[in-house]
Amino acid sequence: MNWLFISSTLHTVTSARRFAHLTHLGPTLIMTCSYRLRLISVYAGTILAGCLMVAADRTLNIINSCPSSITVYVNGESAGSLATGATVTKSVADDWSGFIYSNVNAPEGNTGAGTTKAGFVNQAGYYFIVKDTSNFNTGVSIVPSTSSSNGLCKRLTCHSKFCANSMTKQPTELPAPSNSSAPEPPLFSCALTQSFDVRFCPSNAFPRTGDTVTLHPGGSSNKCVNARGTAANGTVVDILDCDGSASQRWILNPGDTRAELAGTGYCLDAGSGAQFR
Repeated sequence: MNWLFISSTLHTVTSARRFAHLTHLGPTLIMTCSYRLRLISVYAGTILAGCLMVAADRTLNIINSCPSSITVYVNGESAGSLATGATVTKSVADDWSGFIYSNVNAPEGNTGAGTTKAGFVNQAGYYFIVKDTSNFNTGVSIVPSTSSSNGLCKRLTCHSKFCANSMTKQPTELPAPSNSSAPEPPLFSCALTQSFDVRFCPSNAFPRTGDTVTLHPGGSSNKCVNARGTAANGTVVDILDCDGSASQRWILNPGDTRAELAGTGYCLDAGSGAQFR
């Protein structure tokens, strides 16, 4: 499949080259220097990017922290079976784009349907997670090797279908990349990193299949335990009127004393005032 960089005037073709495509996984996109990606095909499977200086070939460390072996796929091709605790390392070119996922707990074999995917657009420095809310098969995290600064190169984790920092469908339009400013979540950027860790089951467990619950202090049916603001270490937890929002949805597991805010990986800590840890 051929693709073209388009110059900042959007008129002159500056180069053309071969690009490896994502089989059956998404639309074709082309990057222009006009600060957006334009959808140019709804049936092919390529994500393209340009107009940004990025690192050379990158290393993807794919790690299985799930309680059982899983089969990992990269753009529809099997990367083999990974035992619990095992890692497989892939080297990809700086113009590589694609998805990494596992078909564990998924209904459709290797097609990618019903899976949580780690997505990359290397030439733009972008990474993101795409979840299937109808079948959240496993949690995924993406961690760049470069330290986070100014919103760039942040750790990205999705533990459940409720995680707020992920996409619910594959993107058809992305902003033009920048080396100095971070994109708006659920899109993340780390253009100059040399490697990423892609971890399946970052909580060391498969997703809970049961429903979340609300916590009613003192048995009051109209008052709920509420996380105030974005979940992070030290986020204040208070009591508000119940409103059904994600900030009031909790996961409780039998035999476990923790109360986890659904989709965040953060747990309630009452040691020094109610907050997350």
